[in-house]
Amino acid sequence: MNSGESQTTDTLLMVRPARFGFNFETAESNVFQRNSLLGKNEIQSEALQEFDAFVKKLRSNKIYVIVLQDDGNLDTPDSIFPNNWISFLEGKMILYPMMAMSRRQERNQKWIQLLKHALNVKQIIDLSSEEQHGKFLEGTGSLVIDHRNKIAFANQSSRTDADLFQSWCTRLNFEPVMFRAYTNDGKEIYHTNVVISIGDKTAVICTEVIRDFTERKSVLEKLSATHRIVEISEEQMNHFCGNLLRVRNRDGKNFWVMSQQAFNSFSSSQKEILNLDGEILFSDLKTVEAVGGGSARCMMAEIC
Repeated sequence: MNSGESQTTDTLLMVRPARFGFNFETAESNVFQRNSLLGKNEIQSEALQEFDAFVKKLRSNKIYVIVLQDDGNLDTPDSIFPNNWISFLEGKMILYPMMAMSRRQERNQKWIQLLKHALNVKQIIDLSSEEQHGKFLEGTGSLVIDHRNKIAFANQSSRTDADLFQSWCTRLNFEPVMFRAYTNDGKEIYHTNVVISIGDKTAVICTEVIRDFTERKSVLEKLSATHRIVEISEEQMNHFCGNLLRVRNRDGKNFWVMSQQAFNSFSSSQKEILNLDGEILFSDLKTVEAVGGGSARCMMAEIC
């Protein structure tokens, strides 16, 4: 994907989990996580079935997916969400500082070297040392990027440091747009990519969780200047209607990729607007969503 020319990629990186489960360490800052009554083996089995069906759905639509298999040697219950520790942009590989100790183990050095050579990465930007200073920026969970217009959006939270976000934008030549988002009972929303998703012609946003009116107005004006807006409610956001990714296949056909829960939660009129940007492609991810607190977009790292 060439920034400035396209908003979408045709190649995705995904990690097949070995020890998926409820992460007590991350649950404190992730309001979407729900513990399960199922046993650990049952949760892992359900997540694997959902993962494999999702990859099959993507590949059957000619979307190229690179799958790395977690070997299970480390306790990495969230390895299914690689977009938080790695991203790719204009020939660069970027490694990110993670808040949870367990999630820092997901940065597999063998994978990093494999991807560097296989994808002909020109430069690695490693920000992970910021963890030692208590600064976190969790990849494209923290950053939602408007590639064409060179704008990056970030919801400041315990997992998204304001100074680090500004530094990332300066270094990679993006205009920063920062805001704060909270649930209706005052809890912070941990990532940006559950609030906003950006396509070519359309963008999805839950404005009501941006409680500060000035910030809300600023973000909405910035997005609506270049996109037709699909405004979702907080209830829809809680069903992961903001956690989407627009991709294209090898034939140049565009898709909005989402979970079945998100698809069921969009109204018919909202789906019509989304269809301006591509066909909707969805898969059942109910176990991943409930136990892991992330959805379809969190499972995919774009190879740009």
